[in-house]
Amino acid sequence: MKLFFQFTIILLLFSKQTIAQCDGQRYLNRIFDRVKTTMAIDYGGAKEGPDGSFTILDYDLYEPIGDTAQLRPVAILIHGGAFFNLPIVNKRSPDIVELSTDLAQRGYVTISPEYRLLKNPLSLLDDKPMVQIVAAALFDINSLICQLVDSYYNGNPYRIDINRFFVGGVSAGAVLALQGLYLDKKEQLGQPFLSYAEEVATLDGIDITDDVLNKKFCDAKILGGVSISGALLDTTWIVPKTTGILFVHGTRDPVIPYGYDYPFHIPTLPKLAGPKVIYDIIKSTGTPVEQDIYGGAGHVPIIGVSLDELFSNDPIDFIFDTQKMDSTKNHIANFFYKMMGCDLPAVGIAQHVNYGNLNMYPNPNNGKFYIDLPKALLGIEGNYQIIDLLGKTVFSNTITLNQKNILIDTKLSAGIYTIVLNGDGLKTKFTGKILITQ
Repeated sequence: MKLFFQFTIILLLFSKQTIAQCDGQRYLNRIFDRVKTTMAIDYGGAKEGPDGSFTILDYDLYEPIGDTAQLRPVAILIHGGAFFNLPIVNKRSPDIVELSTDLAQRGYVTISPEYRLLKNPLSLLDDKPMVQIVAAALFDINSLICQLVDSYYNGNPYRIDINRFFVGGVSAGAVLALQGLYLDKKEQLGQPFLSYAEEVATLDGIDITDDVLNKKFCDAKILGGVSISGALLDTTWIVPKTTGILFVHGTRDPVIPYGYDYPFHIPTLPKLAGPKVIYDIIKSTGTPVEQDIYGGAGHVPIIGVSLDELFSNDPIDFIFDTQKMDSTKNHIANFFYKMMGCDLPAVGIAQHVNYGNLNMYPNPNNGKFYIDLPKALLGIEGNYQIIDLLGKTVFSNTITLNQKNILIDTKLSAGIYTIVLNGDGLKTKFTGKILITQ
């Protein structure tokens, strides 16, 4: 009878936790106004890299203030920077801070780690140091996850749930996340990359198989990953996974390929396969996968890069492309929510899906959305049409195309519509499709 009572209590506690995670608010919406950031938590001290330089291995931790949940999902977001020790690209990069704070406001514990980096940019001219620093960084991230799991079994000071982990990153951080998710056996590396990685393992005094791959993530359950301008080394690594992947990428990325190319177009580096190549392969394995592909956008679409924004009254837009950042935040939250086994509300799903050659977001939407203007249309008079599935023009307007994107705000009923955008004197028409949900 006592055993039955204990079992009933466990079931009730589990039920309460499940309801809390799928209540349509927590983890999906920003329900906390304030976030506490604990900085520079050690997980490896000063660690020597393959080039002889040292990196302080620590992380910043973001958590919501006022949260009473006893077990909270963890999101590890890894910064970019081409694997070099750069002064402004680190665990406190503006994009990482923005994304980490956003997830913490939704109820996550977010981790932004530092990992081993190279000192000399000339390493781009040689594949060996680049492969070695990626291997070293992979060892570091795995060590971090293992330390977090260990903290769970030793008092759980951050109230984390080791059965709800997410791993992702931006640029180099996304490359790390993807390699870590799909590298299961050291033989996958092949020669000479395996010998390069073995040298790093010798430096660390570890065995790749016994100390890394056999202890991959140390029993933390990785439910999903997000790759913002990341790519994978080898498509043959792709096997069925329960870990879902969300891709955010620009089609004209010159740094990390959208298709299959060398990073930075430098032929001394290993070729990488971007989402144009691997999305369909991953999907064919039954792995949950979604993508936000921004036509014509460059590296890390959530970052703003136009000079007119730098000298505008709102220079924060030089750091972030506000619309793409907001769309990405919402899509990450929606995707993670689904990977935790929760059903999204029937309306209000803000994610970006690209149809045709116009970049529009969010998509689906409630009739209010943005269109990124092709360069050919900037500065001229233009017009747009909204056409329903029967071919009827239900809305049209003439506008001056003098900014990088335009806001369309309609009162159309739910359905699929084609957007046609044209400029005076241009023969080319730009089109795309949107889904309105109301």
